[in-house]
Amino acid sequence: MNEFEINDYLDVLPKLSRREIQVVAMTCSGFNRSEIAIKLNISVRTVDNHLNHAMQKYELNSYSQLKAQFFFNFLRNLKKLH
Repeated sequence: MNEFEINDYLDVLPKLSRREIQVVAMTCSGFNRSEIAIKLNISVRTVDNHLNHAMQKYELNSYSQLKAQFFFNFLRNLKKLH
């Protein structure tokens, strides 16, 4: 994940693995699943698996809910820093 420093996102969704965070962060940054797969040299199915595992860990029902959770926690963490 060249555009992102993964360590900046570790506290955003602490239940997730580093790779799950990477995929969620890229999704929230506007990359589609195919672009993520190419950038990370994984299959689109693997991208889907990471997103689905992330949703299961937070008991969410959709990618939209996962994105909302990511943004909410990201903004909350920013507020703590200031």
